[in-house]
Amino acid sequence: MIFLILGLLVGGITVIFISQNVTPVTVFIFNWELHGSLAIVIIISILIGAVLAVLSFITEMLDNAQKVSHLESDNAVLRKRINDGSIL
Repeated sequence: MIFLILGLLVGGITVIFISQNVTPVTVFIFNWELHGSLAIVIIISILIGAVLAVLSFITEMLDNAQKVSHLESDNAVLRKRINDGSIL
């Protein structure tokens, strides 16, 4: 229920934002020239930033998972050596 309320709230705020920012703008990217409303340009920029942030988070998470895997295997080797009596 809370997600429905939050979704409606975000949707309503988005509609208000778009209706107040209909000014046409031109965006130049290298040799491209894109035309659109200010609101759409801002929303697309936010979405691109969010995607890049998620990709950055995923790569860091995979790196941490690999480190944990190595530490777990090192831990298993050390536990075996302790149980065998070779480390005291």
